[in-house]
Amino acid sequence: QVREALPAANRATVDFVHAQTGGVPRFVRLLGASTEVTPDAIAAFREDLEWLDPELQKFLLAAEAGVGLRLDLLSALLGVDADAVSDVIDAGRATGLLAEDGSLHPIAAQAVETLSRTERRIAVRQRLAELQLERGGPVLDLITPLLENGGLEAMAVRNERKANLLYAEIDRTGYYTGHARKDSRS
Repeated sequence: QVREALPAANRATVDFVHAQTGGVPRFVRLLGASTEVTPDAIAAFREDLEWLDPELQKFLLAAEAGVGLRLDLLSALLGVDADAVSDVIDAGRATGLLAEDGSLHPIAAQAVETLSRTERRIAVRQRLAELQLERGGPVLDLITPLLENGGLEAMAVRNERKANLLYAEIDRTGYYTGHARKDSRS
């Protein structure tokens, strides 16, 4: 499917685009024949992510943290029963953001990480870590990304830099017109 969408692309480019997008046509179009995920491609996810139900947003953050199909953790995180968790997962799949195994496609994971508010990402990871500790499970995978990246303060600085780059690209391309004042952007 990627090969058909990018007939002039070489094999390495097709492989890269497929690995990033899972072959989801909309995401393939966002990347085009690129061998990198551009700020423009990530920015294209903003409106989609902002309009999702809060429970689905929380689930996507959990999937980004690597617990996409841990029904016990998701049930506790979302405060719903297993049937309702299944409905949220189905809604996540319907967006095209999820692979069959419940993980996010790499471009979607990067978008969720980049475009989600830092405090919300941290809150979800903290709650997942608490739930894991209550169950006697490992928490290192949940907190390592925070620690490897210099802790919470460094993450906030880096996220502000990413947001500034992203908004600069949005402003430059005119792809999306935001209605918030520039000094109110998050």
